[in-house]
Amino acid sequence: MKPESAESQQGASTPQFTSSSKKILPSPNNPFTISIPMASILIVEDERLIAAEIGRALQRLGHTPLGPAHSSDDALDLLARTATTADLVLMDINIDGDTDGIATAVLVRRRHPAVPVVFVTSHSDGATLERAKLARPAGYVVKPFTDETLRVQIELALYAAKHPPHEAPTAPPEPLELPAGPIRYLFVRKGTG
Repeated sequence: MKPESAESQQGASTPQFTSSSKKILPSPNNPFTISIPMASILIVEDERLIAAEIGRALQRLGHTPLGPAHSSDDALDLLARTATTADLVLMDINIDGDTDGIATAVLVRRRHPAVPVVFVTSHSDGATLERAKLARPAGYVVKPFTDETLRVQIELALYAAKHPPHEAPTAPPEPLELPAGPIRYLFVRKGTG
């Protein structure tokens, strides 16, 4: 679907996106089609053309784009209104307003801990990457990006959000008892030590 103009809604030429919430895909091992639920994704990007391209990429991937938000305040307001529907946030680092994307991601994490944030930025220098780590993003996509790069980061972020890592065992493993005499071979099962 094409982005809708929001002139009548917000008085600006901000593209608004609509899409279906499911994508029908053929299964590689099954000739029948399967229904895969797709995500609603909030776009935080101050460059209107880039925001529109991200929205089109999300639609090509079968997701529902929300927004876009152009500043930290817009992002937090939109997320507060769509927290029940937003599954993920794609966040540019250099956005309009008093707060950049990294600080905004920290605020999103505090207010909406179940909503992962993936940075989409043209900055991959060491200083920016170190600052971005402080926000604990679910992913980092460097512009320009391909649909495939975006798809992989989104899928990993959504999977990690829905399947948190298992807690480490609380009891220490039992000590390994070796037989007396010389040891010619020692096999260790993967995942046990």
